[in-house]
Amino acid sequence: MPATAASQRNINTILRQLENEGNNVITVDCVIFGFDDDALKVLLIKSDLENFSRQWSLPHTCYEWLQKRIQEHPLGFSLLPKQFSLREVQNLYEAIPGVKLDRRNFRKKFFSTDLLEDTGEYEKAVPHRPGKLYHFNDEKFRQKERKKWFGIDF
Repeated sequence: MPATAASQRNINTILRQLENEGNNVITVDCVIFGFDDDALKVLLIKSDLENFSRQWSLPHTCYEWLQKRIQEHPLGFSLLPKQFSLREVQNLYEAIPGVKLDRRNFRKKFFSTDLLEDTGEYEKAVPHRPGKLYHFNDEKFRQKERKKWFGIDF
């Protein structure tokens, strides 16, 4: 039997079981995170479920998932501009788990991944000394074995 037919049978079996148990509500939620002004942002919706009508809805496990994944995978770079300063990277990696990180150790860890490339440019129009701009080398990340990405251990 092809895998898709087996998968469909399993889904149908599950749906029948849910109906028999009286649990026939299945939802799929998509959460959109962003990072702006050194703060983690999230797009919220008002719930359309009767019991939670007009209440803001955020599936809280999504935030927990983000906190865990940010340590295991370099997905934080998708929340940053194409070119970013190390200050912006650290602010992001502090905002998601809500912890303060030692600046020197943080930078040392990120440079040890060998996935940041210096663009040769500096920040513009900032109220502090302009920092160097970097970009994440996604191609280099894809070429590395996944086991070699240790992430940032908070």
